[in-house]
Amino acid sequence: MNFETQPQETYATLRVYHAQLEPDQLTKLFEIKPTMAWKMGDQIAIADSDKYSDTPSAINAQTGGWLLSSKHSVRSTDAMKHIEWMADQLANHGNSIYKLQQAGFTVDLVVAWFSDSWNTCPALTPELMLRLANLRIPLWFDVYLDRPMDLSILS
Repeated sequence: MNFETQPQETYATLRVYHAQLEPDQLTKLFEIKPTMAWKMGDQIAIADSDKYSDTPSAINAQTGGWLLSSKHSVRSTDAMKHIEWMADQLANHGNSIYKLQQAGFTVDLVVAWFSDSWNTCPALTPELMLRLANLRIPLWFDVYLDRPMDLSILS
């Protein structure tokens, strides 16, 4: 494996949103403590808000949220390892996730992907895709490429 094309940081976050979300109920349902949770109307602190002059330090939540992140639990830049960890945490909760979705809750899994290289991308195995499909969790990647692409290679 060529580590020069690996991302500098990767993590996965399960996100559950709904106006009537009760964090304690979801924590009990999933049998795991969230990384962050709030009710609609709660004050939510904005990380690194001091870096930007026009960013408030906190906002009122427009909806309830329950987040579970692999960021401090998985020591790898391999997106699959983060997704596998999340699937392990949610094993046997596919029916619960489906019921939440049917009740209007937004449930998804986002993988943050930070890379200095344009020559890299995450990959998923069919087995891992099947695990997510069985859990009924939509997956998307939030990709951040810090280094501008060298367009001279196209000339």
